[in-house]
Amino acid sequence: EKGGENNLNPNPNPQNPQNPQNPQNPDNARPSWTVHGVGLVDSRDELELHDTLAAQDHVYGLLSLPSGEATPVGALAGLTHMRRSAEDMRRVLAAVADPRTRIISSTVTEKGYYHDPITGDLDLSGADSPVRRDLERLRGAANPGGSVQDLYPLESAVGTLVAGLALRMHPDIGGGAPVTLLCCDNLPSNGKVLQKLVLQMCAEVDPSGELGKWVARNENVSFPCSMVDRITPAAAEDTGARFVAAAVGGGGGDLAPCQAPVQGEDFHQWIVEDNFAAGEPCPAVRFVDLDTVESFEDMKLRLLNGSHTSLAYVSSLAFQDDAAGPPTVDKACADKDVDAFIRGYMREVAPTLKGGPEGADALEAYQATLLERFSNAEISDAVSRLAQDGSKKMLGFVLPPLEDKLFGQGGDAEGTKAMAGVVAS
Repeated sequence: EKGGENNLNPNPNPQNPQNPQNPQNPDNARPSWTVHGVGLVDSRDELELHDTLAAQDHVYGLLSLPSGEATPVGALAGLTHMRRSAEDMRRVLAAVADPRTRIISSTVTEKGYYHDPITGDLDLSGADSPVRRDLERLRGAANPGGSVQDLYPLESAVGTLVAGLALRMHPDIGGGAPVTLLCCDNLPSNGKVLQKLVLQMCAEVDPSGELGKWVARNENVSFPCSMVDRITPAAAEDTGARFVAAAVGGGGGDLAPCQAPVQGEDFHQWIVEDNFAAGEPCPAVRFVDLDTVESFEDMKLRLLNGSHTSLAYVSSLAFQDDAAGPPTVDKACADKDVDAFIRGYMREVAPTLKGGPEGADALEAYQATLLERFSNAEISDAVSRLAQDGSKKMLGFVLPPLEDKLFGQGGDAEGTKAMAGVVAS
């Protein structure tokens, strides 16, 4: 690792470009912070992304749209993929245990936590469950004669975190240095969810309970909740060339085409609970209390993610006879019936937010902003991609407001239509 404080991020996902630690941007970072990315998924695409970023000195281009602002992002000090070799896995665990690592953030998607979205418990039900395989590896390494090498290949974020935290707690390795585990994925009360999963794995690995007791103390390991709001669809074929053209036009000089570009909308919002065991990463992030972050989180998950998920199924049905296939979000929103559905869905959901985090006017303005964002052809996503992992998304984004409306006797016609769309699709 480079000198200074570290933020270890599994998975390193340029699709989430609001990374605060950018040494090339002193107004948005503390130069003493660096970021080390970690890959967990054993896929050719991810391994190739790591190789591409390494060839670019870990710098990638961020193209914000529709403004066309081009920003070279140099936040990554390095990348390590845990599935390449046992030695690479050992390096990652050493970084987790290193007292210089102050924050471990995770962007692994909802399904990457391998949990039951209803109970919030670890899903250890199947022999093919990655967390179950990780549990067996962790138990084996903890036995007399076991070693860190016996853990290879760890497959899950939770398994990797527990292995690293056990090393961090050890007086001769990490010395019990405090650390923050910052979940940035779209899970209601994401920090609480991650804490529960980590503690459950600790209990399974260490029957003595010592590891769990150490992790459960907030002064040792904190789990702040967070809300990240920015639409960042997969890069298009011309994103790299557009980034270079925008950068050169803005005085960026003679740049080579970026082979790992990221595109995202101009709008971005990052709200994080002020609960850091080892120091806050960046003054540009808005730090708030738990109740406030959960209020922002509910607004974003229910209105943005819930609307996105719902329109994915409704528009798939509306365009099922279209020769061009499933549409993009902006094309779907241009359809008067889909537009009416989304507007009606937001009207139904809004009362469950109890005025939102900043009052009724701000809540109404956020809904209007979402309609504009969904219609932004520059960053539009395919509805077929939004429909992926629909069972988890429905439980996390659509079901909560639907339950609130039904049990509150308020009715929710649009939410019921969304559920019907899933069944019909």
